[in-house]
Amino acid sequence: MKTLRFVFSAVVVAFALAGESGAQAQPVQKSPASGSALDDKARELFRDGVKAAEASQWAKAHASFLAAWSLKEHYQIAGNLGTSEAKLGKWRDAATHLSYYLREAPKEKVAERKSAEDLLAQARAKVGSITVRAEPAGAEVFVDGVSVGKAPLAGEVFVEPGAHGIEVKLEGYEPAKKNVSAGAGSAQSVEMRLAQVGPKESGKPLKEAAQGEASKPPPTGSVESRGPNKALIIAGAATSAALIGTGIVLAVVSNGKAGEADEKAASLRQATGRDDFCVNGQAAGCEELRGLVSAQESFANGAFWTLLLGGAAGAGTTIYALVGGKAEAKGALRFSPIATHTAGGLLVDGKW
Repeated sequence: MKTLRFVFSAVVVAFALAGESGAQAQPVQKSPASGSALDDKARELFRDGVKAAEASQWAKAHASFLAAWSLKEHYQIAGNLGTSEAKLGKWRDAATHLSYYLREAPKEKVAERKSAEDLLAQARAKVGSITVRAEPAGAEVFVDGVSVGKAPLAGEVFVEPGAHGIEVKLEGYEPAKKNVSAGAGSAQSVEMRLAQVGPKESGKPLKEAAQGEASKPPPTGSVESRGPNKALIIAGAATSAALIGTGIVLAVVSNGKAGEADEKAASLRQATGRDDFCVNGQAAGCEELRGLVSAQESFANGAFWTLLLGGAAGAGTTIYALVGGKAEAKGALRFSPIATHTAGGLLVDGKW
C-alpha cells in the first residue's frame, strides 16, 4: 500500500534526525533539557511510531509521532504523523502535516514526496483550505479562536467543512474579523489588513497627528500648570517667617521696656515714699516713666499684630501648598496668602 510504503521508507532515515542541520529543522524545546537530549527523545519516539505503524497499530503510532513532533518539528516526523492521521481519518490534521512535509522535505526524495502528495490529495477532498493573507507582518492569525501562526503564514490553513471565524490581532492595531464557509474540497483566499489605532487628523500619519494635538493651545478656562505655584509658596513662607521674627523682636523689646518702667517706678516710690508718686506730675521722673510705659504698650501691640499676621501668612501658605494646586487645576478655587503692614489673611477666589 502507498501509505505504508511512505512510513516504511521513513524508517531508513529515522536515525538522521539528530544529524540534521538547524537550517532543515529547529528543535522546539518543551522542557529545560538540552537540544541534543530533545533529539534523542524525539528519535526514540519516532522509532516507537514506526514500529507501531509496521504492526498497523495506527493509534499508537499517531501518539508516538505526535509526541515526537511536540519535541522537534521535523519534516520526517511531519510526514509520518500525517500518514498516521490519514489512516485514522483525521483528515484536517493529516492535510496540515503532509503540507508541512512537502514544503520542507528535499526535492530528491521523489518516492516519499509522491506518497505524501497522494495522501494530501485524499485529505484535501475531505476538508476545506483557506489561504489567509494578513497585514502587517507579525500579526497573529486565529481560526475559530485557535492561533495558527503569525503573518505571513507559511501555508494554507485546513478546516473541517462548515462555518469558521478568522481573526487577526496585533498590538497597536484594531483587530479584524471575518466569517467564512468552507466546503469539502474547497479552496479560498482571505485578505485581512489591520488599521492602526490612534488619532487621525486630515489623513496625517499617526506621529504627525499626535504632534499636532500636542501643539494646540489649551482650551479656554483650563490651567496648564497642575501643581501649586512654587514661587508663591516660597514668598508666603518667607513673609510668614519675617513677620514672626519681627514679632518676636518686638515682644523682646516690649519686655525690656516693661522692665525699665518697673525699675523707674520702684526708684520713684522709694524717693517719695508714696505709691501715688506721679499724681499731678509732682515727682521728678514721671514723664520718663510715662514714656517707658507708652513705649512698652506700643511694642507689645506691634508684637501681637505682627505675630498674628505671620501666623495667618503661614497658615495660608500651608493650605495653598496642600490644596491650592488641585483647586487651580480644576479651574474652581485659588488660594493666596496676603499680608500688609495693617492686616493679613488668606485670599480665596475662583468659580464655585
